[in-house]
Amino acid sequence: MATDLVTTTGNEIVCPGTGELVSLDDAPAVARALRALREFKRDVEDARSVLEAALIGESERQGTKTLHLEGLTASISADTAVEWDVTVLVRLLDAGLPAERYAALVTEEVSYKVDGRVAAQIAGANERYAEIVAAAKNRVPKRPYVRVEAS
Repeated sequence: MATDLVTTTGNEIVCPGTGELVSLDDAPAVARALRALREFKRDVEDARSVLEAALIGESERQGTKTLHLEGLTASISADTAVEWDVTVLVRLLDAGLPAERYAALVTEEVSYKVDGRVAAQIAGANERYAEIVAAAKNRVPKRPYVRVEAS
């Protein structure tokens, strides 16, 4: 869908990154522009990663997740994601957990999905269950995100 920001007429578009005016009726030119735009997007993503890494490094150096920088504020957020080892959680059945509760805890799809709320309930109900649930839980760092706003 074209917008007024990138379309100069109803049938032409300025390709970001190259500035080339492309006729939407010229399929070879559209294909070349699309390829160039995808390369430009990769370049932008690479540059963004380098810039974010620089700000993350500076936040680590300063020991703060909020940087106040000449009228801008950069906030670093780095959370973790939980990955569950269902080969460990299946031991809950051997430990006596009813199959219906296990079915509520783990749903089978293309991959396993563990309901963290149910895991907490099960772990809170029985010390043996809690040990198994804890052994199955693994925190994995997410990619840090940098938000930059005007101060």
